Amino acid sequence: MLPPPVPTRLRSFYKGVGGLTGAMLLGDKEFCAKSRVWLRRFGGNLYCMAPHIVTCWAGFRRNRGTFVRKADKMKEVAGALVADEEVSKVLRFRCEVQMCFTQVILECSKERAEAARDKVREESGVTVFSRIRFAEWEGSSDKCCFEWNMGDLNGGIEVDVFVQAWRAFAKEIL
Repeated sequence: MLPPPVPTRLRSFYKGVGGLTGAMLLGDKEFCAKSRVWLRRFGGNLYCMAPHIVTCWAGFRRNRGTFVRKADKMKEVAGALVADEEVSKVLRFRCEVQMCFTQVILECSKERAEAARDKVREESGVTVFSRIRFAEWEGSSDKCCFEWNMGDLNGGIEVDVFVQAWRAFAKEIL
């Protein structure tokens, strides 16, 4: 079973920032103090985290100013997809899109999703997702999920291109 959706107070360093790994925990002083014990429990300390800190800081400096634009684009694309009558039958978001990264649940088996993705890619040249896994927490083998990041490469794609590709995907699934 996978854990519940990531709280909005946790921001990933490797999704959109370019860090090796890790995340930033955001909150008031009391919340962070209560959470600090987990840093040690998971083996974190400055000595072993130094390479990660360096890459995260470099990625943050390189991407500063792009996060709002990427999050806005993700919200725009997600809104267009859930508003589309056909696409919304096969695709939903695990939680409200608030940043440039989200989890998408597909209402079909992993095998059907991969076959539909491959057909859409072959016919249109658009890859709607890369890696996919079973959505175990949903309690059904007829669902799968993937993580979607709006970055520099896909951020320049028109919303209509996303919608048309996902419509072709939905057509294959339905």
